Amino acid sequence: MSYDLDLIPRAGEKAPALEELRAFFDGRKRWRLGPERAVYDDGDTGVGFFVELRAPAEGEAAPSPALSVNVSLFRPHFFGLEAAMEVQAIVDAFGFDVDDPQIDGMGRGPFSIEGFARGYHGANAAAYSVHLRDDVARGDPYRTALPTAELERTWRWNVVRDEHQQKLGEGVSVPGIFFVRVGGHLSACALWSDALPIALPKVDLLALVLHDLAPRRFLWKKRGVALVPYDRLGSLLRFGSRRAEPREHILFERAPAPAELRAFFSAAELTPGKLDVVAMPDLLNKEIVDEAATRIQRSPEP
Repeated sequence: MSYDLDLIPRAGEKAPALEELRAFFDGRKRWRLGPERAVYDDGDTGVGFFVELRAPAEGEAAPSPALSVNVSLFRPHFFGLEAAMEVQAIVDAFGFDVDDPQIDGMGRGPFSIEGFARGYHGANAAAYSVHLRDDVARGDPYRTALPTAELERTWRWNVVRDEHQQKLGEGVSVPGIFFVRVGGHLSACALWSDALPIALPKVDLLALVLHDLAPRRFLWKKRGVALVPYDRLGSLLRFGSRRAEPREHILFERAPAPAELRAFFSAAELTPGKLDVVAMPDLLNKEIVDEAATRIQRSPEP
């Protein structure tokens, strides 16, 4: 299932040449250009979608689709937020209108981020109801569900992570936030290697990567990852400075790190096995799951 809409030339205007469309996507960050489509892929947020490229027929005058946008459904809501930002950039570059046939969509006319978000939410909620029917019957539709506020806070950090990294330079790590399942519970997590300088967002768990600071076992070091609650940093936060943008975080700039912070890493107990990471596209909004579960329970079997 997907959210589909067409981008069309405004009345009286011609569609741009295929070469113009290809040049736009070829020069835009996070886009990969293929023979007949351009694919958007944000490795930091997990958001991906594609647009079909369409060459206008010779002499074509009537408004017709120049691009067809396809965004997957049964996804966290921020897929719609990020896709809307990219579609807005396309509309601004070429002066397109939109033909959006979704029930809650924008119809035919001007594009708006608010209209896209509304239409995507409606289609996404319907997709939740389809995909979660069996899970609701088993009483387990919440395995990858998190509150919308938490998902959006995470997305707003990840979507600008690369820009923040460029601002701080290579000497300071800006980790993305991801989610791991521990004991059946989903927790926000960030990697921190060997107490090196970092812009550390507030998360539930720290994945401490132990290499140089790995604890010694006889004549060798046992390297690996230690999952540690963020709150265990406690007074060690004083070695960093609190920053508010792009989301509240603590900036640890000292290199080498203070001995007390290095000792915190070396004393951490390695976590056996691999981390159970939940991919961003597999996360769900708890509130939309709630709505879907209510609809499913009230409706007869299809």
